[in-house]
Amino acid sequence: MKENEREMPNVEITEEKSDKNKKRNLIIAGLVALVAVVGIGGYALMNQKSNKLILKKNVAFEYGETVKLNVENFVDGKMDKDAIKETKLTSKLMSDTKKYTFDKKKLTVTTKDKEYLDVGTYEVSLKLNEDMQDMEFVVEDTTAPKFKDFLTEIRIEKDAKDVDLKSYFQASDLSDFEITIDQGDFDITKEGEYVIKVTAKDQYDNKTTGECTVKVVSAEEAEKEGLTENKDGKMAVSEETQKKIDSGQTSVKPSEDKVDSSVNNKPSSGGSNNDKPSGGNTGNNDKPNSGGNTGGNTSGNDKPSNPTCSHNWVAQYETVHHPEKGHNEQYVIKEAWTEQVPRYEMVAHDICSTCGADLTGTDIASHVYQHMIDGTDKGGHYTQWVQEVVGYDTIEHPAEYGTRWVVDQAAYDEQVLSGYTCSKCGKPK
Repeated sequence: MKENEREMPNVEITEEKSDKNKKRNLIIAGLVALVAVVGIGGYALMNQKSNKLILKKNVAFEYGETVKLNVENFVDGKMDKDAIKETKLTSKLMSDTKKYTFDKKKLTVTTKDKEYLDVGTYEVSLKLNEDMQDMEFVVEDTTAPKFKDFLTEIRIEKDAKDVDLKSYFQASDLSDFEITIDQGDFDITKEGEYVIKVTAKDQYDNKTTGECTVKVVSAEEAEKEGLTENKDGKMAVSEETQKKIDSGQTSVKPSEDKVDSSVNNKPSSGGSNNDKPSGGNTGNNDKPNSGGNTGGNTSGNDKPSNPTCSHNWVAQYETVHHPEKGHNEQYVIKEAWTEQVPRYEMVAHDICSTCGADLTGTDIASHVYQHMIDGTDKGGHYTQWVQEVVGYDTIEHPAEYGTRWVVDQAAYDEQVLSGYTCSKCGKPK
């Protein structure tokens, strides 16, 4: 009996623990369910789209980028899709045809008679139901000019005349820009190597800078190793060397160009390489390279010249049509001549009534008396008016001329040298 009495409390304790475990599990399950409900509700709340008009902030387009006046470019992505569809956009950019060109199908806008929308600040209005809001966006130029085949070495002859180092560099940009050179201690009268800094800077202070070594060489080395051609295909030589070239005593060949195509990828100070929020086509903010005072158009896809290519220059020609040349000349159709034109007047004449004789200027009385004696008089005389030539007017008729075309030179076609192209790497010059 004692053993049984000792075992009973153990059964009660086991049952009590089981009840506590059940309660604990129920509490935990409830908490988990509550957390799940709260989490799902919070997630749904956070991802719920708004049916109110919400505009983006700081919308900007890069100059040269397509500016599209669609609602999606100006409203926040938190808006409901249906609300976005119901939102209407208006702007002077769409209606002012004197300043802008708006494509109703593509929803694109440009400055009148231009390919792009000018740099500046513009305004659009968006309306959803009764909520109408105005917002500004900007078109900005943050892209620096790009050099074309940036030369890392220039060879010129000592004492060369009228050397313009800028003539060795070409760049392009949509905006107006200028190429400037920091010549350092460059001295055309002394042989040696000089490092210069070349900068292409546009009107918005975006700039690209590169370094180039200028080698000032002797006439002998120029003849042996050649000189660098500028963008016009000219080499910087001294007056003495030029005279020898003109007389055929010597010749100087173009040296091999050494270029650095990576200069456009280096960070530049100014307005370029700045991050900007955009409501437009942000996949590619590089603007096309054209316009400005460019020495040659380039683009981000230009194939760089091979600096190790030993160029084989092949002349390139283009056909130029020369129109016919001539002049107009006059020829005589009829010589000058003089004409005498009679002048007429009505003149009174006295006529005898008996015999019809013209008695003008005669002794009429004696004539009539004679008829009276003869017994033949019929009544004296009468006046008769007669048209007579009383003089002549002289008329001078000028000569009559015609005009005809006289050919001095017939039209012809001519093959004109337009430049050179390397047969190996395809580089033009």
